[in-house]
Amino acid sequence: ETFIPARFGKKRASVLVLVYRWLTLALVFLLFVKIRPHTIIGVSPRDAYLVFSLAVAYNLVLTWFYARVYREDLFEVALIILDCLVAGFLLYSTGGWRSPYYLYTFAPVVTAALFFGLGGALLSAILLSLLYFTALNINGYTIQKILEMRVLDDYLANIFSYFLIGGFFAYMASLLGLLERTTARLVKTRSTLEETNVSCQLANTRLMTMQEIGMALQSTLNLDKVLGLILDSISSGLGFDRATLGFVNERENVVTDWITSATRSEKWLSEEELGRLRIPVSEEGGIVARSVLEKKPFNVTEVSADSDARSDLIAEFSPSPFAVLPMIFGGKVVGVIEADNAYSKKPISDGDLSLLTVFAGQAAAAVAHARLYKQQSKQIETLSSLYDVAATISSKLEIGEVLNSVVDQAKKVTGTEKVVLCLAKERETRFRLDEATMVVRGSRGEHPEAWWRKPMENLARKVMLTRRPQMIPHGAASAESEWLLCIPLVVRDKCMGVLCAINSRPNPFTLTDITSLTVLSRLAAVAIENAGLVAKAQRLVVAEERSRIAKEMHDGLAQSLFSVVLNLQACIQQLSTDPKGTKEKLIQLQDLASRDLKGVRQYIYELQPPDLEELGLVGAVRKYVKETAKVNALNIDFSITGRRKPLPPAVEGSLYRVTQEALSNAVKHAEAKSVSVKLSHRKGKIALSVEDDGKGFEVEKVLAASEADGGFGLRSMRERVTKLDGEFSVESQPGEGTRIRVIIPLL
Repeated sequence: ETFIPARFGKKRASVLVLVYRWLTLALVFLLFVKIRPHTIIGVSPRDAYLVFSLAVAYNLVLTWFYARVYREDLFEVALIILDCLVAGFLLYSTGGWRSPYYLYTFAPVVTAALFFGLGGALLSAILLSLLYFTALNINGYTIQKILEMRVLDDYLANIFSYFLIGGFFAYMASLLGLLERTTARLVKTRSTLEETNVSCQLANTRLMTMQEIGMALQSTLNLDKVLGLILDSISSGLGFDRATLGFVNERENVVTDWITSATRSEKWLSEEELGRLRIPVSEEGGIVARSVLEKKPFNVTEVSADSDARSDLIAEFSPSPFAVLPMIFGGKVVGVIEADNAYSKKPISDGDLSLLTVFAGQAAAAVAHARLYKQQSKQIETLSSLYDVAATISSKLEIGEVLNSVVDQAKKVTGTEKVVLCLAKERETRFRLDEATMVVRGSRGEHPEAWWRKPMENLARKVMLTRRPQMIPHGAASAESEWLLCIPLVVRDKCMGVLCAINSRPNPFTLTDITSLTVLSRLAAVAIENAGLVAKAQRLVVAEERSRIAKEMHDGLAQSLFSVVLNLQACIQQLSTDPKGTKEKLIQLQDLASRDLKGVRQYIYELQPPDLEELGLVGAVRKYVKETAKVNALNIDFSITGRRKPLPPAVEGSLYRVTQEALSNAVKHAEAKSVSVKLSHRKGKIALSVEDDGKGFEVEKVLAASEADGGFGLRSMRERVTKLDGEFSVESQPGEGTRIRVIIPLL
């Protein structure tokens, strides 16, 4: 190791020594020019100039080859010794004591001091002292002669000068070396501090970025926005080339639903391929599976051909280097983050891995909260939909309307691809699909009946026995595989049928879907039973009404007609003997027959219409309005407001008859051109309004006439309404049309 500081350099030291050599040779040349050499050094001019030529040649050789000679690997002690011997030769050949090359001989000492420090300087000084002493002795300048010449002090000064100059330059070189080393340490310390400062600034920047990312993740509960923020934060905020995220599907024990931050031009997989990527959480899953199972991150700087990462990342993602981090929330791994530098190939440091681990925890919490919010929002939406569904279904009174409404609402609430509802055949010991009650909703080209019919029948039998929902993946080995969900329609421990839903294999039913369909099935079962009870009640009312009318006709009308028949027979017998009495008797019988005719008309009027029994109030009124408008070329507007509710048969019959009578009056008496019929379902009551643009009438006058002649017009309508504790009103003026309003309370 040399003592020359790196900043000064061996080349500069070599140049310095060469300059010194040439300067001392220049002094020798000046001395030769000004003074005759032989008078000074005691040698012939020829020898003096020959030695000078040799010194110049030696210097030229050193100058020409200094870069090679003074290279660190070539500069050795032997060269210093050689240089000292050359210096001794110059002293010897020029007389020794008075040699003009004395200053030149300091060059080896300076060189040794600069390149080898104090040891080199001491060695060269001793060698030169010996050579100096030898050169003087050979030239006759012994110690005795030196003493005689009284120049001993000069002699000793010349010898000690070698040591003094060597020590001076060695000391200066050591000081320069120490200064250089100290400066180097200071520079290194400064560089270290600068790197530390940069690292601290980078860490501070990343911490600020992490804080901003955390605030951004907490500021939204939208799952799509949260996922986008996670990917953008890794690739932009934290400075990685690419980010990929997948979720753990516990039911199938795979990591799937992968998304990436790469742009379309950068994607290594297409959207379809990325969506199909399913990494098993097992030994075959490689690094991703290990990260999920061991719940710890992995940093892969280089991936070899035999690495276990090849099974899931090299074949699919091909990143290098990359890190895999589990997203842990509540002690469970909900997903996996893959961050890589696939383009820059920059290794991921331990600090980067620690930062990504913290970020993965934040991301897991944000995803969990967003999922919970989405689930709660969906539950609220589902509950609201179920409330609407319950109101819609409960407003249906006809069994066909109920079945159609149930499947429509089931498809709407859950987004199921196909829904099938079927009731069980009554009086059957074994469940069979009743073709008459089967209702299907969904695209015909999707999930054809030939595919699901038989499996659904088999699944329905199990559901009918267990009375619990069941779901199976049908056709799992086929490309047409699908999920079959079957839910029983149970009311009061009685299973009356099944509600089945069908989805494609990539779209399985969630727990929320099953719960919603279960609640809907219970509502549907109650609505179906209510519709059956309403139909049964209507049939019972009709039967009771028929029985009542039959009894009244038997006790009243039949007896009266029997009396008329007997009196007619008597009149026939008395016709020839008592014509006048017979005539009076026939007049009495005519009055009696007219009264009985009115009674028959009353019975007919009070009978429940067949359309009302089959179609319900709304259907019967709509049909009657349509027929009346068509026959009489009349414009009739029929509208319904409010939520439809089940009505007692007596209320339905009264409202239907009032509508019939009001329209009949509008056609026969009012000569109306347009009529408006409105049926309004209100809270605790139902209202009917029939308004026409006819010629109108005086209400009090017509009501009095109706009471007097016993007609079935306004009087009969009022009687029907008042029997049900309802309100009946008529508003009319001549030339201003007529408006009939009915309000009947509901229990």
